[in-house]
Amino acid sequence: RKGSIFPRHGKMIIKAARYKEDFGPIDPQCTCYACTHFSRAYIRHLITMNEILGMRLATIHSLHFYQELMNMAREAILENRYQEFLDEMLPVLDNIVD
Repeated sequence: RKGSIFPRHGKMIIKAARYKEDFGPIDPQCTCYACTHFSRAYIRHLITMNEILGMRLATIHSLHFYQELMNMAREAILENRYQEFLDEMLPVLDNIVD
């Protein structure tokens, strides 16, 4: 609802004017449908116009991001390095890209 999307490098407020002409993907490293088929500018347009597709694409990306995050956490737990993972990821997740 508020236009928050999480690429790998921190929280992005997609409604920000800086994304109006940003034709790159939400996250260049992401393989989700939203990132491989749509630009930040288009998703921003959809969300600012309250088009349901914008929220759907943001959700698709978010679910993919959180699934990848949980996979990385699971791997860190199995390798007995969860604290290192946590110390690395918390600052990233708290970072606001805008």
